[in-house]
Amino acid sequence: MDSNKYVAHCGLYCRLCDAIARIPPQSKALLETLKRGGWKDFGEKLFPDFEAFWSVLEKLGRFDETMKACTGGCGDPSCKIRVCASGRGIAVCSSCPDYPCDLIEEFAEKYPIILDFGRDQQEIGLEAWIQKQEELCRSGFAYGDIFFEGKEDRD
Repeated sequence: MDSNKYVAHCGLYCRLCDAIARIPPQSKALLETLKRGGWKDFGEKLFPDFEAFWSVLEKLGRFDETMKACTGGCGDPSCKIRVCASGRGIAVCSSCPDYPCDLIEEFAEKYPIILDFGRDQQEIGLEAWIQKQEELCRSGFAYGDIFFEGKEDRD
């Protein structure tokens, strides 16, 4: 696996995003439970929008296969960090001589751990840092464990 493709410009590791780490296996598990329970046949009778739900659930189950890493297209294409890094020809912001810049510090207000990631990437090198992230992947950790902990519903 080319794990470099999962490092976003800002320094997050995309395989630890809930959209890749958690949602696909949970969606697949729910879909399998619904299939075994016969919901494909009678779900529409109970819920008029069931077909749309089923379709979304199938797509979410493949999200880890279809979603591109942040450097390859996931997320906001007009992200200021992405635009800056791309313009400078920098794959990961921690390799920029201006790191941490105002853009990263502003991002760190919402995701403070990003500064620790950048320092770690600089200290041990990107490849060693990626290996640490892969260990976290194998442990079942995902960013949702820390980024949204204790936050109220975002409805």
